[in-house]
Amino acid sequence: MNDIKFNYAAVIALMVLLVFGYFAFMGLVYWQDGLVIKPLLITAFGIAVAVLCVYVMTESKKSRWKIGRVGEALFGLIVLATFVAAAVPFTNFMNVLNRSSEIKSKTEQMLNTARNVDEAYDSYVSKRVGAYRFMLETVAKGKNIKPSDYAEHLAKAAGDNDEQKISNLAKSLSRQLLPMAIDSVRQQRRLWLEQASQMSVWNVMLPHNINTIADGVNDYVANYADLSKNIRQGEDTQPFTYETLSTDLTSLRKSYTRLTRPSALTLVLAVIGFALMLLPYWVADRSLAGATSSSSQDNAIYE
Repeated sequence: MNDIKFNYAAVIALMVLLVFGYFAFMGLVYWQDGLVIKPLLITAFGIAVAVLCVYVMTESKKSRWKIGRVGEALFGLIVLATFVAAAVPFTNFMNVLNRSSEIKSKTEQMLNTARNVDEAYDSYVSKRVGAYRFMLETVAKGKNIKPSDYAEHLAKAAGDNDEQKISNLAKSLSRQLLPMAIDSVRQQRRLWLEQASQMSVWNVMLPHNINTIADGVNDYVANYADLSKNIRQGEDTQPFTYETLSTDLTSLRKSYTRLTRPSALTLVLAVIGFALMLLPYWVADRSLAGATSSSSQDNAIYE
């Protein structure tokens, strides 16, 4: 019967440790702004310390190990300290959960910004090519009035007539602004953004994706700005620009990359977790050999 009780106690203790450890791990991941390896190592170390201490305490109580009640209490304090330390990142993740609606809203805004960059650039290209074509048509119509403009813009262009020349130059500008390879890049980007939109604050990859999307939007804009930086003769335009959400994202990331003192609720949960973690120790029977030895020593002293 005692073995059954001990097995149940061990299962409960392990479940409590894993749940508490998972919350602490998630808090560490957000603290590290999406890095996983360091939080994983810290969490694994904390779990190992707690398990080892409870094991030593339990075996000391069940066997003839000579660490005594003081030693058992010392190991118990180490377990308590581990839970209290874990309460710090635990609180961080609780704060993230409390702000999950805000995080989801800003993440969705960021995803929409990333999606809209392509549309904004397409609109920019359409307007710029249209303006360029209009300028060339104006030059063609006034070639007898301003032959120097015609010689500068259209005289050497490929084509049998002015209409073909204008069409070829407009297509050339369009290919310059929208290379053929850009379609495959956009397709991959859309698939990735669709996957990112399905993530919640419980997903360990969310903080990493927030950074990736933020950097990605800036890269998209920079790439389009680079494609559009070459202004052709006669054009009255500027390279592509687009407003991003970098300020909002900075404040969002600061909200979870700074650890704070554990809340009262988290400390209470840590103490409860500590008590449940010691269940195998509580239900273990103290060694009869140790008890008999102590009783014999008492009788010897009495005699």
